[in-house]
Amino acid sequence: MIINYFQKNKDYFKIRKLLMNNNPETTDKKIKKRISKLSEFEHFSLFCEVFIEKPLFPFTKEYLSHFTKKRKKSNHKIYDFFPRSNSNTSNSSKDYYLVFNCNKDFEELIINHLTTKEYSTETLVKKLLIIEEYLLQYFLDPLEILIPTLKNQLKKTNKLFIENDTFIFDLIEELEHNKKNYDNLLNSIENKIKSLSNDSIENNQIKNNTSLKKIKGNYQIEVKNEVLEEIYNELNRYDFIDIDRTSKEDFIKVFKLDWKDHDSVIHFKITNVEVKFFIECFDEVLKEKIPLTFIEHAGNIKTKDTIFKASTLYSGGSQSENNSPNIKIIRSIFEKIKKH
Repeated sequence: MIINYFQKNKDYFKIRKLLMNNNPETTDKKIKKRISKLSEFEHFSLFCEVFIEKPLFPFTKEYLSHFTKKRKKSNHKIYDFFPRSNSNTSNSSKDYYLVFNCNKDFEELIINHLTTKEYSTETLVKKLLIIEEYLLQYFLDPLEILIPTLKNQLKKTNKLFIENDTFIFDLIEELEHNKKNYDNLLNSIENKIKSLSNDSIENNQIKNNTSLKKIKGNYQIEVKNEVLEEIYNELNRYDFIDIDRTSKEDFIKVFKLDWKDHDSVIHFKITNVEVKFFIECFDEVLKEKIPLTFIEHAGNIKTKDTIFKASTLYSGGSQSENNSPNIKIIRSIFEKIKKH
């Protein structure tokens, strides 16, 4: 259900094509109506794609209005999970907020999983980790780019934007409000996972009469052992892994077995950002997605950095990874694997 939510349907791509071909000086009401029916994920993805694939300077209030609508201030509590702050408003005397014209179904999905009693502890933790990963990847990470981009654009002497300064201020305010909402939800997810994990560990200790902390779960990958062995050999070849503390057997156990069934740990000699890229190559080449939130939660993959935190990597990893000479080597390792 969670993974299905993050699939873009056929209508998404039809709307995207219409929007990309639309005159930037006008708002097409039919397109706007169709955009409003998209899920929160699709709506925000389309908004982000617009900024990525089209130059920013031609955008006008009319064009960006495809994604927004005005809402009276008196009504905001009905719709928002968290109170809206007035501290950053461009005009505190205005009687409206500019909001995205979509249903907050992703926020509802998160709230439902934070309050549900439907699943076992292990299943719920796994679902929350996946939700946390998508929240970071598809919402918070893009917002870290969008908000500064718009703020910087306001500082420039661009006539097309000067005419729409108030609208852009309002848009930035809405983006910042959404980011605050998502940050609060992220904290709620992390606290819930921590609480569930602690309860599970305590129950496991009582059941097995042991003091060892065993976290349940696994990385859910189906890569053949021979492929993992080849990856290990390549990592060793470039001195990217500490073979004194991580044997080939340890490497396979961490990726393939349930975490509670072993004490193996992978000790990389590369940075968090480089390990992030390594994990992304699993998805790109081997079609096996390993959420960074799983790695943080399990704690059985170590890097040369002290702390592996998924939220930090999503907010700052993409900017710094291109400066690493090891990135090309990691890419070449997986390109070699792909040919076999």
